[in-house]
Amino acid sequence: MVRYINITPKMTDAVIQHLRENFFADEPLNKAVALCERGESHAALEQMCIATMNDGHSVAAVEGDIVDRILECRIISVSEQARGKGVAKGLMEKSIEQAKTNGFRLFKADATGAYSQRICSSFGMEPISTVRYDNYFDEEGRLVFQVPPPHEALVVMVKKLGDDNQ
Repeated sequence: MVRYINITPKMTDAVIQHLRENFFADEPLNKAVALCERGESHAALEQMCIATMNDGHSVAAVEGDIVDRILECRIISVSEQARGKGVAKGLMEKSIEQAKTNGFRLFKADATGAYSQRICSSFGMEPISTVRYDNYFDEEGRLVFQVPPPHEALVVMVKKLGDDNQ
């Protein structure tokens, strides 16, 4: 049975390992620029993730005592074996609950892929800004972000939180 829990400092190593294996190489922008290979460390990404986890508002989906699926407030990452089973939606739901419980007035996500955009929309999140990947070229006129379909843009999405938006 999957449980959703707050990430604690002692979970940091397991969370980072999960992200190396399931997020860093798969996230559409990282993949487009070949930022790293599956399982590889990436210092800047890991530092950002650790700093966010240290804020105390990140949620993990766990089975038993093993962390194998995680949402780090700015990232939705689900292992390949667990994809399509509603885990990402569960992580999003618990993260929104976490934000409400802690008095946040706005829940924001930088949804870089079509799947995360669909999940955000299903929770009533609204797009406030869109950055299309096919609008960015280097000095020689080559497309910078060669992101595979169905991913077309980074969409900044928000949901107002409060008594009237339960």
